[in-house]
Amino acid sequence: MRSPTKNARQGWRYGLRLGMAVTVAACGLLPLPSGPAAAAPPPAPRPPKFPTLAYVAESCSDPYSDGAVARLDTSAGTVAGYIPTGGCPGAIALDPGGAVAYVARVGRKDPDAILVMSTVANRVFDVIEVDHAPGGVAVSPDGAQVYTTIHNDDDLSRRSTKVVVIDTHDDSISATLPIAGNPGAVAVDHGGRRALVGVTRDAKGTYDNLTVIDTRTEQITRTVPLPSSPRAIAVHPSRHRAYVTGTASEKGQVFVINTATGGLLASIPVSEDLPQGLAASGDGTRLYVGTLNDAEGAITVINTVTDAVTGTIPIPGHRLPAAVALSPDGGTAYVTTTTGRQDAVVAVDTAAGAVTATIDIADGLDLNDLQNIAVGRFVGRRHEHRPRKPRHPGKPGRSGKPGRIGPARAVDVLGPPPPPAAR
Repeated sequence: MRSPTKNARQGWRYGLRLGMAVTVAACGLLPLPSGPAAAAPPPAPRPPKFPTLAYVAESCSDPYSDGAVARLDTSAGTVAGYIPTGGCPGAIALDPGGAVAYVARVGRKDPDAILVMSTVANRVFDVIEVDHAPGGVAVSPDGAQVYTTIHNDDDLSRRSTKVVVIDTHDDSISATLPIAGNPGAVAVDHGGRRALVGVTRDAKGTYDNLTVIDTRTEQITRTVPLPSSPRAIAVHPSRHRAYVTGTASEKGQVFVINTATGGLLASIPVSEDLPQGLAASGDGTRLYVGTLNDAEGAITVINTVTDAVTGTIPIPGHRLPAAVALSPDGGTAYVTTTTGRQDAVVAVDTAAGAVTATIDIADGLDLNDLQNIAVGRFVGRRHEHRPRKPRHPGKPGRSGKPGRIGPARAVDVLGPPPPPAAR
């Protein structure tokens, strides 16, 4: 004899099968849609999982107003907002995860410093003071160190020119390396073992070299003489190669340097144009170089396999392409430039070889700064990075050298640009 529970279970299964059969039969009697109405509507486009970040430093437009960092909306081709800096911002570098931007600031009322800016909150949350005007900024591939050059155009003999190394875990200065000359651009090679610094003149009157720093020992290992003044540096993403733009009286060149041996491998002439900023593609096969002449500016494309110019991308109406930064996929080059009346960031489709957007920058750009734009992608934090309690003024960092001085000051979050009088 079957138990009541088992009878109930089998009855439930029979009822379920019967209900499914009736439903299927009923559905079979319904007419099927035909024609265009049968096609399912296309799914709405999804925003990219990791959006492209783009930041550019506005210049200080007059002696009484501070500059700001403009955040660009790369999808709309507009300025999304401004982040005040309390001084004149310059070089910008993103950490590998895209969560933090490091901005060189030349102070007016506030001290010269490296600003630590959150790209999530779009605010400055830490200030690392330095003793003189910071120039170039670069972040190591693991995000653990930041390198900034300190230059002094007024007095090179005071040995106030140096490279400062910052530990990003606690935003303290971990090393200071004196440089015999005026350092400008700085970059870190793909393996993170060498920092490369462009130096334009030393106290003895010797010109132009690339100074190589061992990042493990924080010591200068060699200087590579250059035929002309270095302007900007790009590194190959997987080989021991650095590319340096240099200016000369007759024509500009791009120098190819073996970063492991310090050898000058090639000098690539860039027509009669003067090369400015440059960026290497993600696969390392191409260089995009901003070049200027008397007519109009262009992007010169260099094949890094043959070390030869393969083409140019004109930028109509813009005479001075300066800094160049590439989107993470290499599909777009962002170039700081000017028409003579209006400074802007121009987006260039690298495959089509055409300008796709022009983003006007209201208060202008410092077109002599070839590191004042940074483009990347937010993929997350590499390590925990928290604001800390202020260190007592003058208290040394972990290396025994002076660290950041005074409390960290947070400035306003992202918002509409303030009126000119307030900036």
